[in-house]
Amino acid sequence: MRPTLMAFALALSIPNSQASPVDLWNLLGKGDTALPGGDVVYSLKNPAGVSVNVGVNFGELVDGGFASLELTAFKFNSNFTPEELQLFASNVIQISAACFNTDLSRGPAITAWMLSNDAREESIYYTAGARIARKSFGPLQLALGKRLNGKGHAVTVSLSRKGIPGQAPWIKSCLTSG
Repeated sequence: MRPTLMAFALALSIPNSQASPVDLWNLLGKGDTALPGGDVVYSLKNPAGVSVNVGVNFGELVDGGFASLELTAFKFNSNFTPEELQLFASNVIQISAACFNTDLSRGPAITAWMLSNDAREESIYYTAGARIARKSFGPLQLALGKRLNGKGHAVTVSLSRKGIPGQAPWIKSCLTSG
C-alpha cells in the first residue's frame, strides 16, 4: 500500500469521537507568572482597558485532559467592579467551552450565576461553614466562593466534569504543553 493511502486508511480508522486537546496556555492570556506548587497567575485585559489578575490551580489531570480546574480572580485594596467581574466571567466561559465541552449558549446563565450573591463573601481566615454556591450547567459543575482578606478580594470558580476528557461526549478538553 502506498504511504499516502496508508495514512488515509489510518486517519479513517481513528474514531471521530476523539479530538486533540487544546493547549491551556493558549487560553490563559499573556501572563506566565509561576507560583510554588505549579499554580500560574495571568492577566486578563479587554479592549476597554479593564484588567483582572487570575490565578489558575491545575486540578485533576487524567489521560485526555483536565477533569477539574480552579480559577481565582483577585484584587488588592478595593472591591471588584462589575466590568472586572464580567471580564472574569467571560474567561470562565471561554475555558468551560474549550476545556469542558460546554455549549457557549450557556454563557449568559453562567455569567448571571457568577455575578449573583449566591456565595457570600467570607474572611479568608473563616473556613468553617464558608458559603460556597454550586450549580450544574449541563455536565459542567461549577462551585463559586468569595473571600476577603483586609481590603483584598478574591472570587474562585471551580470547574469540573465527570467522564473522560477527549472522548465522546466530552470531545473538547485541555492539557498544558509543559
